[in-house]
Amino acid sequence: MKTVLKLAIVMTLLVQEAQVKSQVKITLDSEHYPSIPDKIGFAAMYAAEVKGGILAAGGANFPDKMPWEGGVKRWHNTIYSLEKNGKVWKELSLKLPIEMAYGISASLKEGLLVCGGNTTDNKPLSSTLRIIHKNGTYVCEQLRDMPFTLANMSGAKMGDWMFVATGSKTQDGTPSNVFLAYDIKRDIWINLPDVPGPARINAVSAVFDGRFYIFSGIAIEKEGAVTKRIILSDAYCFEPRVKEGRLAGGVWRQLSSSPIGVAAGPVQAPVNRKGEVVFLGGLDHNTAQHADPKTHPGFLNDVYVYKIAKDSWKKVGVLPKKEMRLTLPVVQIGKKAVLINGEIGPGVRTNTNLAVDIEKL
Repeated sequence: MKTVLKLAIVMTLLVQEAQVKSQVKITLDSEHYPSIPDKIGFAAMYAAEVKGGILAAGGANFPDKMPWEGGVKRWHNTIYSLEKNGKVWKELSLKLPIEMAYGISASLKEGLLVCGGNTTDNKPLSSTLRIIHKNGTYVCEQLRDMPFTLANMSGAKMGDWMFVATGSKTQDGTPSNVFLAYDIKRDIWINLPDVPGPARINAVSAVFDGRFYIFSGIAIEKEGAVTKRIILSDAYCFEPRVKEGRLAGGVWRQLSSSPIGVAAGPVQAPVNRKGEVVFLGGLDHNTAQHADPKTHPGFLNDVYVYKIAKDSWKKVGVLPKKEMRLTLPVVQIGKKAVLINGEIGPGVRTNTNLAVDIEKL
């Protein structure tokens, strides 16, 4: 009996040790990534790495009251800058041309690329903007509009192409399967074959080794007056076809499904040197069904990686529950993925920025 008890204790200790080792090592780096100077913070900002620092713009929040208290969502046009090794964010005098959020963004050599999103009352936008540093100051330049309005999409930049996938073209939030790319050099948009599977919003995307990847997302089902959100777990890879330096279509293939939904997670999903797409939380099916914000359990804080070479998934640990966030951009600086603000509960924002070393997963 004593031998069995000792064996049980040893096994328990080994399991606990394995669990500790599996925890993601994270840093909430207040020195290099201080909070944005807004007491509430924002969801769905546009953000990018610029010369080792960060530009963050736009976003939406509830500045007066929570939505269940009658609060009204407000969109913003503010632009913030954090210099490399800077201690404080600076609010620029430059503003976005319109209050906007829920689009997609990426780093350019000279600044921040902004694509689509929506504005007050969820009105979708087709804007494409570039915020760049010229002659000692930042300026905002209008680029070619997308061929249609689009919000709550996913996307990722690969070389001179910005891929934009799924999302909603309409004010009522109806999902779509659209897929297109912005040719940064030529300032043109290119329509590409639709994303397979159900129409969706809030998918998560990544790029690696010349291919575009899309995961999860939210499908909408309507039964009479009732609208249901379905969290998807499917995943796909797009291999572009290039002819004379131009995109000329491509081919989709299906990947293994994720073991749990990762909808509305940080975008563009970072990829580490091992060729693993890193999912720093997301919205899973069970959490999505909680309608009462007062008893909401919080968002998924599990951290998964998708191993591209093996087409397989692995849970590598968890983030602190209080730091979990959705609907936000990721800025990858060296080994760190920096999560910019985001939604930490229904209607609740944070002004903090979470830095995760993705090479230690």
